[in-house]
Amino acid sequence: IEAGATLAFETNSDFVVINRGSRILADGNVNAPITLTSVTDINGTVQPEDVQQWGGVVINGFAVSNKCSYDGTRGDAGFQLTPGTECSIEAEGSVGDDESQYGGDNDADDSGILRYFRVKHTGAQVANGDELNGISFGGVGSSTIVENLQVYSTYDDGVEMFGGSFDINNLVALWVYFFSVKTKH
Repeated sequence: IEAGATLAFETNSDFVVINRGSRILADGNVNAPITLTSVTDINGTVQPEDVQQWGGVVINGFAVSNKCSYDGTRGDAGFQLTPGTECSIEAEGSVGDDESQYGGDNDADDSGILRYFRVKHTGAQVANGDELNGISFGGVGSSTIVENLQVYSTYDDGVEMFGGSFDINNLVALWVYFFSVKTKH
């Protein structure tokens, strides 16, 4: 995704999934951030507090999760999945979508670059306990670069992490909530 690009989505059933073994290359800069938002935002018909305008982003990798079985000590050369087991955990997303899984034993997994990257007006209730967030990271490894990330006005969590070993440098997650207060005189 080129620096300065804006991608707009129509409904909260529209979302982006980066599957294990794939990479997202979204390398924006301070003068040209990359924005993923809703068509309503582009049209100027969305309010600051409006969420669920589109689904969000799910990024899956092969890094470690506490939901899998391992032999050895994490960080040592002998650390690996227990023989005869695999690590394929269903990621949040859409009901019945078996293609979105995360987990493994590669803490150095590389799911790409998110630099000067922002998402706005996201989220969806998929099923009980399964929601689309601003960005969900599942099993994302330490070779993934995530810098200057902004998540604005999301239905559930701005950023949610399931396992993994990556770092985020400079994160702003803002949820807008307006309310009124009545007072008696």
